[in-house]
Amino acid sequence: MENRRFDLVPSVQGAFPFPYLVVDDIFAEKDLNEVLMHWPSIDHFGVEGHHQHDLRLRLAEKEIDEHGSLIMPKKPFWIRNNEERALFWKRFADDTLRPIGLEILKYYSSFFRIRWSDYEPNYYYSLYWLEDAPEKYADIGLRVHTHYDHDPFWAVSCLFYLNEGNKVISGTNLQSIQTTENPESECDIALNSRRWYTDERIKPVERFDFKKNRLVTFVDGPLSFHGVDRYASHDSDVELERKAILIHLALHPKHFNEHYGMDRNAFMSKVMSHSVDQDLFRIVKSDVKRYKDAVARFRPFESSDYARGITLHGYRSG
Repeated sequence: MENRRFDLVPSVQGAFPFPYLVVDDIFAEKDLNEVLMHWPSIDHFGVEGHHQHDLRLRLAEKEIDEHGSLIMPKKPFWIRNNEERALFWKRFADDTLRPIGLEILKYYSSFFRIRWSDYEPNYYYSLYWLEDAPEKYADIGLRVHTHYDHDPFWAVSCLFYLNEGNKVISGTNLQSIQTTENPESECDIALNSRRWYTDERIKPVERFDFKKNRLVTFVDGPLSFHGVDRYASHDSDVELERKAILIHLALHPKHFNEHYGMDRNAFMSKVMSHSVDQDLFRIVKSDVKRYKDAVARFRPFESSDYARGITLHGYRSG
């Protein structure tokens, strides 16, 4: 797979409840076949992480030191002793996913410019996963959540669906808070992950089917709620297979302390342990306001100095 430039042709796009983009036939047939040929066997999945009801294999997760610098991870175990496999996934990330990711960042550039206008538009791969779902994923799906408690500097989530869904496998749904304009309430919901699953104010408003060779992307943020419906009822002859590549692109972490008044680990520890003090609430309330302003003023593929200055650091496996 050679270096190339991708032109994103939207199949579905919109800005409610937050900006999203869906592109069908994202990979050339040859590239898709190579991905499936190099797909690891199911017994490799789940060893380095089990998330809800889908199994994930880590290809890259960049660690961040106390100074906000990126530390390249070692090669994950399942490709450590297989140079051919390691080379394929590295080249696929650099030659195919990176130019797609750069175009995605440019598509959403007006959103990022408003949300993070104080900082250089330098982005990187925060996570690069392969996913394969076992049959029990059919029971409850993936409950509503955001990625804000993982890292509030995550900019965009990109899901590449690889196999046929057979109208049984669920895709992704986007959800919205059905409430009055109340910043205090929205901030409280954003920070209280224990209530997300049961909060009746959070309701699905968009659904994207799981379809072979489809890309689904959406901006991340404090109110970017999404999930996966449980699988539809199915004939026992239909194989419940849900192969996908998931990447998260994030703003460079060197600005984190300046933006949030604390380092990344301290922020996530407070949010995930629900240790919300007045300072944190004030910071997140300001973040929610800026996020909502960016949603309201979003325009796809904005031509601006910010968009022209966007960079995406390449992936290295170790």
